[in-house]
Amino acid sequence: MSQLNIPILPNNQLALLADDKTKMASLGEIDITLNRGQISCRFRALVMKTLQADAFGGTTFHEDNDIQGRIKTRQIKIHNKFLLLQTNDTLPLPQTSPNHTFVRTSAAIVLHPDSEAHLPATANHPNTPTISVIPDPPNSSIPPTICNTPLPGDPILYRNNGNSPIFIPAKTTFKCLAMVQHPPQEKQPQSSQPKSHSQPIRSLPTQPLTSTDLNINTAVLTHNQVQQIVDSCNANSSAFDNDLSGGYNHKAGRHFASLRFKSEARPEAKTLGMPNYSRKCATMQQALMDQLEAQGVLAHPHDHNIQVRLISPSWVLQKGSAKHKKLQDCKLEELRYVVAFNALNDHLLPQPSKPSSAIKALKFVARWKYHIFADLQNSYFQIHLAKKDWCWTGVMTPFKGVRVFTRAGQGLLNSEAELDELLERPWRPHCIRHL
Repeated sequence: MSQLNIPILPNNQLALLADDKTKMASLGEIDITLNRGQISCRFRALVMKTLQADAFGGTTFHEDNDIQGRIKTRQIKIHNKFLLLQTNDTLPLPQTSPNHTFVRTSAAIVLHPDSEAHLPATANHPNTPTISVIPDPPNSSIPPTICNTPLPGDPILYRNNGNSPIFIPAKTTFKCLAMVQHPPQEKQPQSSQPKSHSQPIRSLPTQPLTSTDLNINTAVLTHNQVQQIVDSCNANSSAFDNDLSGGYNHKAGRHFASLRFKSEARPEAKTLGMPNYSRKCATMQQALMDQLEAQGVLAHPHDHNIQVRLISPSWVLQKGSAKHKKLQDCKLEELRYVVAFNALNDHLLPQPSKPSSAIKALKFVARWKYHIFADLQNSYFQIHLAKKDWCWTGVMTPFKGVRVFTRAGQGLLNSEAELDELLERPWRPHCIRHL
């Protein structure tokens, strides 16, 4: 023990051997923790003067570390989590599980709502109960999802939690990212003093637009028609800037999205999975969430007397214009904040809405001679969410605790239908007048 620098504690206990008869006096005892990679095992033992082996791992060692031996497969399971193969002089020690793995589809897959697809199996998965499955490179038509980590050799279940079919082309690569487990946050006492907030971020006033500022085909339009487009853009310019602090202004009628549950059952607060980001990526996610909080999209629950009932995992992804960059090399404006509302969506009732598809979109475009294309700034974040439902939209920041959504979000069931309903209010009168 002196060669290993392990202290021997005093203990004069007699050790009973396996024959239940022979007793041996001990020199003392040791109580140490052995570490290999992510595995930690406690080793408590008596120190004897002579033994036939350097160490024996008996009942105490098995109970302390929940060790299960599988004789037929020559495997050992530790803490009901880590699976190790039997080693010898010719078989090397197993490597620790990676933080992520990659899988690739061999054939195209059409995934209908509320259905699952089996992604190819791999021999090794991240050593966490849940993994984040993300298309690599990111693809806006294939949403990321959270799923349980399968056993080695078993396929990964990718589930479509939306209300539209998903097409996964052949040879699509998915990145399976380890999710760090955090226990649900305990309720903290509310402070009698309201928390001060910084002023919302607002865009600087811009000069009125002219026809040269817009990409308008003036060759086929009259001067009056061009001026109507310019006037309309100037009148609604606040909907296309970077300011989200107000959201939809309710001028065309009040509109609040609300959550409609299928039954009286509600989702349960469980252990939360979070991406195992580097410090730099976690700092970028925190900065992006701080920006959304400053603009009123996220809010501190204690400031509004909200008791959070559910927290959903969230992460950041590169936008389409930054797919060629690594995540840690992106700027904030090149990142998209994504939330996995899977647990909440499973309890929500789909809202009746017009079915949409690529064919219908092409038919709609082909029906008209002229088109106007507009990019609504973070469209889902413009939709106000009823305050009674804020408690179900909790998200965990990397460093500052829990926040709740005050607006609808991408991936939340019925957000697409709510956006269609909201856009009908200000634009329908103009569309009908000019048809």
